[in-house]
Amino acid sequence: MTEDNYIHAALPGLPGGPLLMLFHGTGGDEHQFVGLGQELVPGATIVAPRGDVSEFGAARFFRRTGEGVYDMDDLAVRTQKMAGFVRAHRDVAKPSATIGLGYSNGANILASVLFADPALFADAVLMHPLIPFEPDIKGDLRGKRIALNKGSNVHYLLVRALDKAGLKYADVELVFLPPADGRAAFEKGAIDAWVIWEPYRTAAEMSLGARTLTDGTGLVSNNDFFFVAKPFAQAHPQMIDVVLGAARDVFAQAAKDIPGTAKTFSAAAGFPVTVLEATLSHRGFAVQSISNEVIDEQQMIADAFKALGLIPAAIKVLDAVHKPGS
Repeated sequence: MTEDNYIHAALPGLPGGPLLMLFHGTGGDEHQFVGLGQELVPGATIVAPRGDVSEFGAARFFRRTGEGVYDMDDLAVRTQKMAGFVRAHRDVAKPSATIGLGYSNGANILASVLFADPALFADAVLMHPLIPFEPDIKGDLRGKRIALNKGSNVHYLLVRALDKAGLKYADVELVFLPPADGRAAFEKGAIDAWVIWEPYRTAAEMSLGARTLTDGTGLVSNNDFFFVAKPFAQAHPQMIDVVLGAARDVFAQAAKDIPGTAKTFSAAAGFPVTVLEATLSHRGFAVQSISNEVIDEQQMIADAFKALGLIPAAIKVLDAVHKPGS
């Protein structure tokens, strides 16, 4: 039976309670973290397998050819075996949630199982893991609740990301929330994913341990725009050059002093300085005239939003672009 694929310790918990899977480090055994597990999650059903690979007598969950060098073929086979073991015990226990905790080699096999089947665990604790390879993360967002700000730049990012993943817009359940409410819903577990811009994304990673599934690289070009009323632009064209020139100077100074810029924005926006330093370190500071490529992409966004019913009528982006001398 799959649930007996490993020598393991098993402690029954309260009916309908969580299932806690424990994975020991190299040289440990199935009893290494049972006491800790009972303290961390009282009332949980506990299952702790013993690694079935021996390295000079020390139990492990998969082979390695050197320190930090994994036998990837062996890891792939044993990942599937472990996933089947966890799935079998989950099916028997019918828990409210399945939680994984692993240390060192145990954290590594747990991580590999998570990459192969993200839905298998509701939560996981990885202590001292080592992932010396680019993981191939399985699973998708089909049927999941995703929060975002309706009609925003990240709305189009979601459209493109779903298309890249082979999913339709209707395959997910959208929850339209402003950033503060989206953060609260994500933190409470009321939604499965949150599509958001910076610095909210970095803040969620740093304070909540959130994982970024994808960003706009290769999907969208995120730009900021200056807007001006057409009558003013026509009456005072020289002011546009003055404003853009001043903006270039300010942005150039900001780029030279990221820590100082982060402190200034932190006081104004309320985000921690560390979050803003990380955010500002990977954004551009160039101020330039809108290009044909940007106009074309904005037209694609407008067309996509019209097709999705997000805007009532078609928009010709070029009509809204200020042309010097016009």
